[in-house]
Amino acid sequence: MKNICKYKVNTAGWKRGVHYNFFKSFEQPFFGVSTDMDATDAYDYCKQYGQAFFLFYLHRSLLAANQVPELRQRIEDGDVYEYDTISASVTVLRPDDTFGFAYMDHYEEFEQFAPPARAAVDYEKTTDRLQLRKGFNSLIHYSILKDIRFTSMQHAQPLTGDDSVPKIVFGQFYRRDGRVWLPIAIHAHHALCDGRHMGRFVHYFQEQMNRIPAGNMNA
Repeated sequence: MKNICKYKVNTAGWKRGVHYNFFKSFEQPFFGVSTDMDATDAYDYCKQYGQAFFLFYLHRSLLAANQVPELRQRIEDGDVYEYDTISASVTVLRPDDTFGFAYMDHYEEFEQFAPPARAAVDYEKTTDRLQLRKGFNSLIHYSILKDIRFTSMQHAQPLTGDDSVPKIVFGQFYRRDGRVWLPIAIHAHHALCDGRHMGRFVHYFQEQMNRIPAGNMNA
């Protein structure tokens, strides 16, 4: 993974310091929302040019998450840090129905992101272990549930420790009224993030999904 810079947030003078102190001691401090994204333009582009749809929307969501400072903040050893950029950890389904974790660096351009991301996925399909990077927080935890069109989502989480990494899950895309829709659920630590910030992420993600290149990026 890339070397990532971070800085410590001064929680004493922080505008959300009261909210942080209120939520940080909750046994289960994560909250989540689920919604559907209009993925029509992105899906049509990927189908036309033979791009991997799931890598495309994964990349676009990562760009959106990096636009929201609250999704780049983490609680580490009782302090709050904000990372300059965050990357991705993605669940990968293996042929034997187990899964592993593939790690992907953040890149602004899809043509830079896709080749190493695809290689990480392909490699993880050949392993039989969980590749865990404990204490590595400059990322989003992603899961892809391609067989489920969900309307809500709940994660398995430990009730102790300093886990503050946001979790994003994508479901099975479907068609409605001539459009392609992609279910998404996002969970974040309430000491760092509120519904307002979730709304900004969804807004930025939709903007990114609508930002379609003029031609094949691999041409």
